[in-house]
Amino acid sequence: MSELRGIQDFVQDIAEAISAALDMGVEIIDSHLLRIAGTGESKEKIGTKMAMGHICRHALLCKKPFILVEPGKDQICEICHLYSNCDIIKAGFFMPIQLEGMPVGLINLVAFTDEQKIRLLNQEQTLLQYVAKMSELLSSKIAENRSTKQLRITAEFLKTIINSIDIGVIGVNAEGYIAQINQSAGDILGLPWQELRGSSINTVLSKSPLCKIILKQEIDQEQVITYQIGEKRVRVLSYFYPVYSDGILTGAFEAFYRLSDVQRKAERWAGTEYQSTLSEIIGDSEIIKDVKERVLQVAQGSSTVLIQGESGTGKELFARAIHAASPRANKPLKIINCSAIPDNLLESELFGYDEGAFTGAKHGGKIGKFELADGGTVFLDELGELPLYLQAKLLRVLQNRTIERVGGNSEIKIDVRIVAATNRDIEKMVADGQFREDLYYRLNVIPLYIPPLRARRDDISLLVDYFIYKYNEFLKKTIKTIHPEALEILKLYNWPGNVRELENAIEYACNFEQSNLIMPASLPLRILRSVKGEEIVQEKLDLKCHVREVEKKIIMKAILLHGGSLKEKELIANELGISVPSLYRKLKDYNIKLNNS
Repeated sequence: MSELRGIQDFVQDIAEAISAALDMGVEIIDSHLLRIAGTGESKEKIGTKMAMGHICRHALLCKKPFILVEPGKDQICEICHLYSNCDIIKAGFFMPIQLEGMPVGLINLVAFTDEQKIRLLNQEQTLLQYVAKMSELLSSKIAENRSTKQLRITAEFLKTIINSIDIGVIGVNAEGYIAQINQSAGDILGLPWQELRGSSINTVLSKSPLCKIILKQEIDQEQVITYQIGEKRVRVLSYFYPVYSDGILTGAFEAFYRLSDVQRKAERWAGTEYQSTLSEIIGDSEIIKDVKERVLQVAQGSSTVLIQGESGTGKELFARAIHAASPRANKPLKIINCSAIPDNLLESELFGYDEGAFTGAKHGGKIGKFELADGGTVFLDELGELPLYLQAKLLRVLQNRTIERVGGNSEIKIDVRIVAATNRDIEKMVADGQFREDLYYRLNVIPLYIPPLRARRDDISLLVDYFIYKYNEFLKKTIKTIHPEALEILKLYNWPGNVRELENAIEYACNFEQSNLIMPASLPLRILRSVKGEEIVQEKLDLKCHVREVEKKIIMKAILLHGGSLKEKELIANELGISVPSLYRKLKDYNIKLNNS
């Protein structure tokens, strides 16, 4: 639809005003030659398109007003079939309507009688000025209509954005009445947001600093606020923005988040929640295959799992794998090491605390791990270190599926699955009164035992390959594999520290091995002594490890002293008492790279 048609009533008023003032027929068309308004005979043709319109097209193209004195005889009429025989009108005046340099329509003054033609020709300058003003008036109205339409589009666009974000937004006018509120604000506050427009902010949220902004009082732009909504308290992190127009305060906005959501996201961002899968648990021995199969079965439910096994067997990896294979995989996994957190902080770490719970408590309080893991999984590592008083609270969580923050007086419902792990003998702890029997039975619904490394020695070669790859990356090494003799030593060792100790041993070997093959001499001394005995170990260390290390250090010291060019290599070889080819062999053997520039 043309822009003139969008203001058709206004255009018709202009046409009638011109006709009344000049006593002539008036026709106003758009750029597509559609009649938008008219008087006299033209009024009956409103809404129709000109059949020919040669003159009007010319007027639109040239973008200048002109008078047609002799219709049917003027040069511009040559293309018309009525040329030299036109009796439709006696004369015409054509004024383009332009906006931003582009024609949007045309005002036509039509003389149907000789008297009107004479008046038109005699008053040409007056007509030109008057009709030009009317053209400008129409252009201004189109521009105004265009701006109004754009403002309406922008308003709808912003409204859609505001209603699609998860940030609560409330805007008030200068009198403190709600002019804008989005759905998220209603969801966070638990209020019927669509019914609140026009309500006083002081009535809806009496503690809102928006009231102070309207009164031109200074406030902090960022605040943690607790709103009392009926019997419910809602804590939010709010940001406040005054709105000015031409230097005058016309309103204010509050944008806010549910504080628990902010804290939960901050917790997630602070520590990336890596989730291992069963494919990342290295091993294909029958015993480890059985454990993996059991993990897949266990993962599908929500029952509590108690993982037991010696230190270093990878209990946390299996806990992560249970979460990753479960329906809760897209929800948080929160890990708490019960032995790593002091007793006086463990309760607030697990359950959180309310504002003012103790000296030094954060403004707004803090959400605990259980609440942060809502919908997901909590992994309690080193469970045997949990103090007895916290065991009672954990039992209540398992029984009621609720928690109570430190310093709080209300219960918070949670939906979490608990996976616990320990390397201690919990049954003995129960017998000794160090662990609650009722909690043990609540936790031990599904027991999962992780075998020690010595019970799955067939997996050692796979684990060694994996750790060599890992520490090649970390240490920038190019070790390809392990010597069969060294691998045999590792398989004969008892591994009291299990997989963790094996990883430590391979990292140690990668640091000291200078070739692309891990030799027995590069293994930790305690392993060699345990398997080979003291005498053989000392012999291998003296003849291989120490000599190679000393020789490498002497060569590197000479290079630092003299440089690495061809001439300097000859000097180094001479100083070391070896030939140049021998020097090259040792450089290659020790993987010493030189700058030959």
